Amino acid sequence: MYTPERSSGLLVHWVGVGAPAPPSGRRLQTSASSSTAVLSMAVQATLGSEGTLAIGFGPSDGMMIPGTAVIGIYGGAGDSVQRYTLSSRTMGGVSLMADGGGLLPNATISRVDGLVTLRFARDISSANINGATPTSLIWATSNVGSKSYHGAQRGAFRLQLDGASVAGGIGISDKSYTVLAHALCMLLGWGIFLPIGTALAAGMRDKLGAPLWYTLHRNMQCFGLVLAIAGVLVITCSDFVVDFNQYSNHGNLGVIVTIIGALQPLNGFLRPDKKAPRRYAWAYLHKGSGWLGLLLAAATIFMGIKKFDETQGAAFPGAVDGIRATYIVVLVFTATLVVRGAFFGGHDPPPKAPDGAELAKGGHGSGVTLDTVQEGAPPPPPEVVPHVNFERM
Repeated sequence: MYTPERSSGLLVHWVGVGAPAPPSGRRLQTSASSSTAVLSMAVQATLGSEGTLAIGFGPSDGMMIPGTAVIGIYGGAGDSVQRYTLSSRTMGGVSLMADGGGLLPNATISRVDGLVTLRFARDISSANINGATPTSLIWATSNVGSKSYHGAQRGAFRLQLDGASVAGGIGISDKSYTVLAHALCMLLGWGIFLPIGTALAAGMRDKLGAPLWYTLHRNMQCFGLVLAIAGVLVITCSDFVVDFNQYSNHGNLGVIVTIIGALQPLNGFLRPDKKAPRRYAWAYLHKGSGWLGLLLAAATIFMGIKKFDETQGAAFPGAVDGIRATYIVVLVFTATLVVRGAFFGGHDPPPKAPDGAELAKGGHGSGVTLDTVQEGAPPPPPEVVPHVNFERM
């Protein structure tokens, strides 16, 4: 009997083939013949009144594609135990195998007092399974009584199916920790600091005032860019070999986003004087390239989340849901401030009259000039010396 790590009480019993007698309590039964090539398993978990319980055989630790799975469905439309091929992570990639998929008769799934038990026996004579070496398996559960997506209720483990040695969990590799570090750096950089810094400049200038909005914008952009570059270095300078073909779209788009981000500080350094004819052209380039980088970063992040789920989801259950939820919250916050700046006057603070004079009512964007200064206010000086205006940067 074995309980996989982070499985919330999942129990796995198995019967090996052609192996010495295991220690007491290791096997569900001991009636298997050493001359047969049959693997018998029973998997138990405490689940709801309907749902699914599945055990899969993947190509390597924590991977499900390409692989197979025995899926037991109970409640809902009825009980069934069948074997499926796993060719993709979509529901269309989970296909029922012909002729039972090598399952022997009498496979069952039952629920008694909340404990769900999946029992099956599988012919492994033609499978690439060596009982003398650990075999990588995956598990998943759901609370839906039909073939459905399991979400974060999944994991991976190893079993030595001949029963000669104790089963064990799959340790998290250095590669997995490196990919996690890359993901967190990119989430903090392109997913939090850079969009929020941009949103403050786009929709909170009137509330923050100058030069605070500019200081926050500049510092958050710089810090976010440092984190993003650190994320690139973490993944490109690691000791393990990265399969860039596996991450081609995500990686190629990430390179473009990184280049755009790295050019933004240079763009800011070359900012023309406010009265220079090139100032408006520079502003369009600076803002346009910044928003382009954020839009491309959004696509890159969502592709990265999908790949992280596929390759590291079993190692870090729940991490994908946390990363995705955090980024969506930031996107909603950013969009809210952008809309505020565009339609509700949050982009620029209201104009100020010289020498403390109050402007007549009319609000921002109503054509207020010095001629509309309220009666009784001191007249403006003959010459008004211009000052640095952070609001229009």
